[in-house]
Amino acid sequence: MSTEGLLVQGWYRDGIKRIERAPKRTKLWASDAGRCHRRAMFHVLAYEVTHPFAVEAQEYMELGNAYEANTLDALWKVLGTRMVAKDGLWLSYGNWTARADAIVDVGTDHPLVIELKGQGDKWWDYKGKLPQADHLCQLGMYGWLYEQLHKRPPELRLVYRAWGHWAEFEVSVEVEKVVAWGLIDGDVRVRTIPISLAAERVELERLYRAGQVPDRPNEMLDECQFQDKPGCLYYGHCWGK
Repeated sequence: MSTEGLLVQGWYRDGIKRIERAPKRTKLWASDAGRCHRRAMFHVLAYEVTHPFAVEAQEYMELGNAYEANTLDALWKVLGTRMVAKDGLWLSYGNWTARADAIVDVGTDHPLVIELKGQGDKWWDYKGKLPQADHLCQLGMYGWLYEQLHKRPPELRLVYRAWGHWAEFEVSVEVEKVVAWGLIDGDVRVRTIPISLAAERVELERLYRAGQVPDRPNEMLDECQFQDKPGCLYYGHCWGK
């Protein structure tokens, strides 16, 4: 993001250039739940992107978007107007915002929120990672947002597709954990993420209200790098060039 016309405060002790006054502070994104809080606040406070996605990564993301669009079209053919969010539905409440891929039977006694993820076949289920923890937290936050707006908790469904692969999970948010159960290429898998989404939400809201970026971790997180290359848009603010 360009800093032209903005006031720049200077450099913090860890080398971060902070934009003191941005045109508009964004809300917290539900997709930031369960991920690095530092990254989430860089996003909210409009810090400069230091490591844009490489061309190859952008191509992979475009292919993932194509899988998602194809899956939505297939769902639309089956569900029709029951799927009122064919082109995505914004959920906004308090300090949070999100765009759900699809929501079925909005306003009924049995709503369903669906999150779609297109994946590359080369790294499909790499190290048994599916369903990914951050994706489960993201979908859990979608469910919370829907409940705040419509006063009824929805069912949650997470779907993955890649060339020759598929996975589908039902997701349940409990007090101190998020549980997913479903199929990967037809094989049963159950995964539990030991996280309190309520506590996660409270901490991110505290940082948001204070406009505070948390301290850099002593060591890199898994999401900082991928295959020994920067994996975060804000990598340079934490680990230099």
